[in-house]
Amino acid sequence: MTDAWRRFRRYQRGGLNVVRRRLAGLTLFGENISPEVKNDLYWAHLSIYLFFAGYVAGRRVLDLGCGSGYGTAHLADSGASEAVGVDLDGNNIRYARKRFAAGRARYQAGNAERLDGGLGAFEVVVSSNMFEHLNDVDAALDGVARHLIPGGTLIIAVPPITDSEAMAHQRSLRYHRTNLYAGDWQAKLRARYGSVQAYRHLPPAGRSLDFADPFPSEPCAPEFQFLPSELDELRAQPTLTAIFVCADPVQGAGEDSAARQRPSVDASNAAASTALKLSLLNGAEITSCPSRATTGIVH
Repeated sequence: MTDAWRRFRRYQRGGLNVVRRRLAGLTLFGENISPEVKNDLYWAHLSIYLFFAGYVAGRRVLDLGCGSGYGTAHLADSGASEAVGVDLDGNNIRYARKRFAAGRARYQAGNAERLDGGLGAFEVVVSSNMFEHLNDVDAALDGVARHLIPGGTLIIAVPPITDSEAMAHQRSLRYHRTNLYAGDWQAKLRARYGSVQAYRHLPPAGRSLDFADPFPSEPCAPEFQFLPSELDELRAQPTLTAIFVCADPVQGAGEDSAARQRPSVDASNAAASTALKLSLLNGAEITSCPSRATTGIVH
């Protein structure tokens, strides 16, 4: 097979994939992974959700930037008490509700920078390759902190930017609005969590991956490896994604910058805030809530 013929077949298959996405009701453009195209790129993204799944058994989970919803469904199938997927794209939400919304998975349109207080409280929040798409990651991180119960866990996967070459590449991607070095991500997270552990994301041993290949490939998500790493190892060793597991939320970390300048609340107010989160987690009806948790439709 000549190189020209290979290029033609890939171009042809890419066009077919666009048609499949269109018929499925998905947005045609953007960095949106779906099971409509189960290629190497899909399996790599699904592998991140297999890693997330190790933290969700029996817990209420928020999947922030859930995309087409396949990962949220996997978390529900992995034993989460409830998995809630939130995404900005209404097409993604409609697709996810049609294909995956059953049992313990549900989906809601929402903006990660302005999370709806009506979502309630969560024991685990996960986000795969979404934060780099935001304009204001601090607003999103603060919003997550407001929705995590005391002792909750945040896990995010972001591009592994460790040098100027990687930074230049990420900045060339039109949908990536916030590009940070791995050390900067770690600093933002350590300001909000008492424990932050980085992981490297490695491809299956002995398998060559082509993330630009539009053709379906053999399933391999369980074969990806996730290794705990120090920041220096992220800088020195190759990794597909930089993953941070964050525990022990710092009290008050979810307040906005203006709130941080005000005197801290007294113990009774802090206890009331904790009680509110726990009541939301247990499914209590919201009759009143602090202004920072106002409900409403977000996009």
